[in-house]
Amino acid sequence: NKAVIDVLDVGEYPEGVNTHPDDKRVYVANWFSNTVSIIDADTGDIVATIDTGDGPRAYGNFFR
Repeated sequence: NKAVIDVLDVGEYPEGVNTHPDDKRVYVANWFSNTVSIIDADTGDIVATIDTGDGPRAYGNFFR
């Protein structure tokens, strides 16, 4: 069974989610707000928001 456990308010039109290889952070590319949200995987808190260039989009595994 799958269920929603939480909803986080990140930037506008989130498109691309990935975890850091250490599984401590989750990164969300927010296409329309030109940011990347960084989320603490243990607490669900947004720990930082990084400004990017115009229209960040992320597909697949964008961390190595």
